[in-house]
Amino acid sequence: MGADVYCLICGGTLFNSVKYVETNEEVKLKKYEWLEKVWGIDKEENRISLDKMESGDWGNYSMKKGMDFFVAKYTWHFKGIDNYGMAAHKDCVKLMEKEMGYSIRFVDVCDKVDDRNLMKGVNYGEMKKYQSQWFLLDEAFEENRWLLESPLKNERNRERIMKMWEKMMGKLRRNKPRPSPCESAMVFKRGEIMRGYDGNLWIINENNGKKRWIIYEKQEKLEKKEKKVTKEKDRSGRPSPSSSATLYEVGVVKKGNDGNKWAIVKDKNGVKRWKKV
Repeated sequence: MGADVYCLICGGTLFNSVKYVETNEEVKLKKYEWLEKVWGIDKEENRISLDKMESGDWGNYSMKKGMDFFVAKYTWHFKGIDNYGMAAHKDCVKLMEKEMGYSIRFVDVCDKVDDRNLMKGVNYGEMKKYQSQWFLLDEAFEENRWLLESPLKNERNRERIMKMWEKMMGKLRRNKPRPSPCESAMVFKRGEIMRGYDGNLWIINENNGKKRWIIYEKQEKLEKKEKKVTKEKDRSGRPSPSSSATLYEVGVVKKGNDGNKWAIVKDKNGVKRWKKV
């Protein structure tokens, strides 16, 4: 089925192919060549030029050696996909750097983009009218051609973009990225490892069906400690879980040796223990 993806900064199309109503002829116009000059920004903050790459219906760009770069967010974690990120016009990126002193980063906005690569909470103004499953390029060309012009050359389009990003920029400057990876832990499998904003490796930990990022080194220490305790003392005969209650936080639920669920609680002395639930 597929769908178009858009420039996350201006909300416009990443294609230059308009159809003249009078002749029904589809052409690429030199004036709109900038629309197809695009940066891909991957999860490692690398910029990839997508200018001359063939694009597909699933927000993907064909790269060398059979690899694709995926922009549509719903495809980021399809099986076998590791090369993904966001896309923006090079002129729009340059505008943000020139006017706002800001370089767009994956870590800042990866949790704020939707499946079409549009920013949640940003009002794209007149451009919204043409953001359907497939961008209504012909209609935009007939009704509001200024929307298709580079914001570095068209003052009206520049003002539109500056106005809609003003509020968002305040939030981005006030709220620094969290140290762990910016993507939700819930979309990954337990044991998945990624590098966080702080430069450390983080791993998905899961307790009672709830996933969260923890520093990889901490996870390794927990596992080693649990193996050591289990080895030192065989607790397989007791009804509660074999591992020591001291290894877990209060509220963690695990299956006991008797097949029932047991939760970590604290007694009146503040000592953690297993309690059947």
